[in-house]
Amino acid sequence: MSARIRIILPVIAVSLAVVLASCGRIQEIMSRHAGESVALAQLPPPVRAAIEARSTAGQVKEIDKRTQGGRVVYVASIAQSGVEQHLTFADDGSLLGTSDKEDDDDD
Repeated sequence: MSARIRIILPVIAVSLAVVLASCGRIQEIMSRHAGESVALAQLPPPVRAAIEARSTAGQVKEIDKRTQGGRVVYVASIAQSGVEQHLTFADDGSLLGTSDKEDDDDD
């Protein structure tokens, strides 16, 4: 094996290892941001009660369990009067934040 190949092969191997490690980290970050869909019955009782109290005049479309800042949060999407509201709750049921957007569903 020539000296050139003996130098290039370890460089390629290390580069490939770095790329593969980065892909795993990116996938982990993306899955944390996207969260996992959960049913109302699967929520901790304080979170379920808070969502039910906030959705009396609307429809709960989706609930995601996510990790933000090292803690578990629950994001509920509630549709009411053509507006979809996203409510973020801590696992103790306290409201952490809200955001609204126009509902684009033309069902």
